[in-house]
Amino acid sequence: MTSNPVSYVPNDMHDLESIARVGSTRAHLIGKWTSLETIYDVAEASFELLQKVPTIGEKRSRMIKGSAQGVVNQFEAEKCTEFGHEAYIAVYVPRSTTNVASAKTVLDDAMLSVDEQFDAIDAAIAETGFDPVEDDVRIIHADDTFGSEILKRWYDQKVVQAFENGHEAPDRRAVETPWDEYHDNVNWKAPRDRNETIIQMASHVVIVGDGQYSQHVRDECERTSTRWTTKWTVRDDAAKVGLLEWKPKPDAEYHFR
Repeated sequence: MTSNPVSYVPNDMHDLESIARVGSTRAHLIGKWTSLETIYDVAEASFELLQKVPTIGEKRSRMIKGSAQGVVNQFEAEKCTEFGHEAYIAVYVPRSTTNVASAKTVLDDAMLSVDEQFDAIDAAIAETGFDPVEDDVRIIHADDTFGSEILKRWYDQKVVQAFENGHEAPDRRAVETPWDEYHDNVNWKAPRDRNETIIQMASHVVIVGDGQYSQHVRDECERTSTRWTTKWTVRDDAAKVGLLEWKPKPDAEYHFR
């Protein structure tokens, strides 16, 4: 994308009025005459689509699209470099959905060996376009979940790989779940709060395998305009085990996937 200079970066990428030449009236018209809902949508829209909106002609469509691209570029740059890293990647490995005592996560449900689980995590993180060994990234994850155990082992492997290749070890931040803040009857709120905290810290969110709280994480990423991916789902076939590529439901609409 090319970018135009912008002086204001919104917290909410649904705020179309942050785009140059788009005030409250034009923002309303864009929503009425097109399917564009976010600044990301406008930045990627065709000039022809923008020109379907009353009062937006050829010249103004180029100004609006260029301004939207500038807002997006600055928004993503500031989010990624606030603390000096190229990317802040939040990684989720949801807990097991079975009653098998030895299964702790969805990767266990797929009956993967430890090395295969490492490979599954690598493939999921690769969707972000960043390499934890080659690039300057911070890995963010929950500190007290079943998934945190395999993520810590995976991270230790990355530290060794970075050392062997002459790179600095990737940074890591673990976030605790605020269980003490809630009574037993509402303790389900604690992991939701933890997830929202993690997402606020992230430039990219990676759900390695679909599972518990995954939809809430996706919804929160959409609400906060955070890029996300869900890589795997456990094969739903009694005759076979393993992972399949996750696919959204046909009627699901996502803007930041």
